[in-house]
Amino acid sequence: MTVNKPVTLWQMVSQVPHRLFFATGCFFLILPVVWWTHLLIIQNMGISYPMSVVPKEAHAFFMIYGMTTQFILGFAMTVFPRWLDEEAIHPMQYKAIFFLMISGFILFTLGLALGKWVVAAGAFVITVGFVTTSMILWQVLKNSKMPDKLQANITWIAIASGGLGSFAYCLYSLFPEQYLLYRICYGLGVYFYIPMVILAVAYRMVPFFTSVVLKEFEAVRIPWVLKVWCAFWGLKALFFIFDFSQGYLLSDSVLLIATIIQFRKWAFGQKKPVMLLSYLYHSMIWFPISNLIFIFAGAYALLEGYPNPMLELAGLHALTIGGISSMIYSMATRVSLGHSGRPLVTNRFEDGMFWLLQGAVVSRVGFELMGLVDVSWIQYNYISGILWTLAFLPWILRFLPIYLTPRVDGKPG
Repeated sequence: MTVNKPVTLWQMVSQVPHRLFFATGCFFLILPVVWWTHLLIIQNMGISYPMSVVPKEAHAFFMIYGMTTQFILGFAMTVFPRWLDEEAIHPMQYKAIFFLMISGFILFTLGLALGKWVVAAGAFVITVGFVTTSMILWQVLKNSKMPDKLQANITWIAIASGGLGSFAYCLYSLFPEQYLLYRICYGLGVYFYIPMVILAVAYRMVPFFTSVVLKEFEAVRIPWVLKVWCAFWGLKALFFIFDFSQGYLLSDSVLLIATIIQFRKWAFGQKKPVMLLSYLYHSMIWFPISNLIFIFAGAYALLEGYPNPMLELAGLHALTIGGISSMIYSMATRVSLGHSGRPLVTNRFEDGMFWLLQGAVVSRVGFELMGLVDVSWIQYNYISGILWTLAFLPWILRFLPIYLTPRVDGKPG
């Protein structure tokens, strides 16, 4: 008689990439935001404490290369070979990337108290994680015989750019007088790496998800739009890096037009019988809203001769909290339900958390737009951090156990 050995927690959580990276991503969703929100609150009270790096720069690095990256890697390591009709990535490979990323962020976090050399070491280890990821995904791309690899290629380019951004921060932490290095880290991360991965994935998956729910829907993907997104998000990143806010008038005008053209081919005007699908569409609306705000920011800089920080912050957070974080909530919810053998149906609890997250976006963008009239409104931006935490903490308590337990349908994965 065969006796099955008990499965350890590590064996359970590491059996597929998205279990592993989504599980750790849960902690990245909360801990950096709680830390940053408490800094905003005590800052309003006139309290601060010494750190080896500028707090807002550490916050940006955590959110770009920590929180968002965990979900991107978990998703990419799972679906990239499927897109290209290749064998799944070997567990030893994605586990190696996992340990590089986690150890890098442990070092980075310790470095906030211990000094810049530890911060630099952490950023370097994270860079090695990005390089390793890029090499593994490149091998999948190279081996694939699929005739159309445009979307996969652009996804790969975006992920590889994350390595350049994290390496720039590694150098910046050692040479803080070279501020251009930080702008490279931030510009590549916020205005190319993350939005381009999200949009490239949406380009492929949103029409598919829609066709599953709306049987009469015809999936239309416009290849030139994907190329325009890649080119002009890249151009926008360059405008940020070289502090040329006037350029947003060009980059975001083109991005807005291209995005509207593609979105009109999808089901934005149709009623969604499944709330999970509505999440995706509501999340994507924030991308053109962000572009529109940045168009005004670019026009302001062109007419006045200097940038308007409130407009740029509002556009930034419409993109990051609105488009990117909402898409992570939406995609992670769908993947977590579907890949655990559960029905692709949300309940009122999950719906409520999604709308609470939208409240975080509206509050942050709203306070920054009101800052155009009275800059004192910006002191209330911590409210969005509280709303974020109230949205994601219950979500984590709901979904983290799913990553740590077997599928409900008994299937592997």
